[in-house]
Amino acid sequence: MVVDEMKADEKVDSKFVTNTMTLSSSTAKKSNRLRWFARLKTTHLLLLIAVGNLVWVGADKHAFLDFWLSNDQHAYVEFKRGNYAKSAALFDDTTWKGYSRYLSGDFLGAIDQLSSHLSPKTSEQSKIQINEQKQPIDLTKLIVANSYAHTTQFEKATTLYNELLNSDALAEQARNNLAVVAAAIKKIEEAPPAKQDAEKVIDDRKLVDDEPEKETQKALFISDQIWLKQVRQDPSKFLRQKFQQEYSNEQK
Repeated sequence: MVVDEMKADEKVDSKFVTNTMTLSSSTAKKSNRLRWFARLKTTHLLLLIAVGNLVWVGADKHAFLDFWLSNDQHAYVEFKRGNYAKSAALFDDTTWKGYSRYLSGDFLGAIDQLSSHLSPKTSEQSKIQINEQKQPIDLTKLIVANSYAHTTQFEKATTLYNELLNSDALAEQARNNLAVVAAAIKKIEEAPPAKQDAEKVIDDRKLVDDEPEKETQKALFISDQIWLKQVRQDPSKFLRQKFQQEYSNEQK
């Protein structure tokens, strides 16, 4: 009985020694790894992070942007790339969401998004800021007016264009667009009865991707003869091109 107990003790001692040696070996390996990381310079760590980020970008660009950027920052990246439908979905900022919807061809969505931004608050606190806010409000008003024009809500478009005639920056564009709307109305009124319904439908969403990304300043001041010819041929397309030019110039 005593012999059996001694053998059992020897087995326990043997296992204890083996486990202790294993733990010591594992601890030593961890210690070596920690010392290796400690020897790395800050520049090395930054390099490792940079390489890791590059691999991440290559693997999943959108996940990378979502991780490092806010929704509005990511949306602005897509907006500058011309991915307006994506930026419209990403923007938390309601004004920029409305701009994106307009440029993606979602005119009704732009109206819905921007109509509440057409006038500054009239509280005493906000009156001081009205002059500073006026130009962005005017640009928003122009976008909404154009959206009304594109959806053949010509009376509402005309009302907003008339309000913009007092704008220092956008009065000329408003006058030109009033003429475009007037020409579109005249074209509808002069169309044969069978064609009037067809003339009322203006949908140029397919033109968004086909239009040039940048327009020269000279194109904004084309001659009256060419301008009126374009209006007669396709008032919807011309109105669309004009806004693209105006918006590009506002961003410069």
